[in-house]
Amino acid sequence: MTRAHKRILVLYIFTVALGIALPFLLCLDDKLKWSLDISKTISILSASILALFYFDPFGIRKSNIAKQHENVIQILENTFSQRILADTKFLNPDSKYSKMFSQHSMTKKHLEFILSDDFASEYLDYPVLMNIENFIEQTKELVKLKNSLFTPQKVSNKIKFLEFSSASRTIIEYQSFTIATWGSGQNNDLDKLYDEMNNEKLTLKRLFENYFDLINECVIWLEANSFSTKHLNIN
Repeated sequence: MTRAHKRILVLYIFTVALGIALPFLLCLDDKLKWSLDISKTISILSASILALFYFDPFGIRKSNIAKQHENVIQILENTFSQRILADTKFLNPDSKYSKMFSQHSMTKKHLEFILSDDFASEYLDYPVLMNIENFIEQTKELVKLKNSLFTPQKVSNKIKFLEFSSASRTIIEYQSFTIATWGSGQNNDLDKLYDEMNNEKLTLKRLFENYFDLINECVIWLEANSFSTKHLNIN
């Protein structure tokens, strides 16, 4: 029972008690009959109001929570379908490789692995260059869900990192860097590659951490709102 429900119940009991006592306080004739009639009327009206709060007869709250569940699950599915192709150049003389191409799925299992991998830690902090048009196109469905009326606020806040407002190129040439491409987009147009988005430097580590936080927030919300994720393909 929520705090609002408790207040309504207390108000209901107080109102019925007042209805019973009112004829006695006003010294009306046939006090018992008046008390019964008033309390009966108040009880019927109060019961109708309580039914709206407790049982949701029109299914309004049930419909809203179902839409929220649907949005959060869609966000998870869209996130899991995201993949980032990383074309990394190693110009560090101590590095074992000079060049590497890798694919990263935005699933909880892969993100947990890559964020804790010792070898990956070397290039996850490298500056990232990316084609903003490709990024916007591949993340637009998640941004659309972010702005939906039925997306829970805490989940929506975790998608802010995908909402594009501006991009810039702060350094022309890097010694070691990664060109990140979402999906099957093209990355060979150097004039369209940027290293800063929304006034924040880009790295794979930061991107992966943001995706990981989004997945966790979705799971937390579902579990807190009567939706078990135990049998979902999340891990």
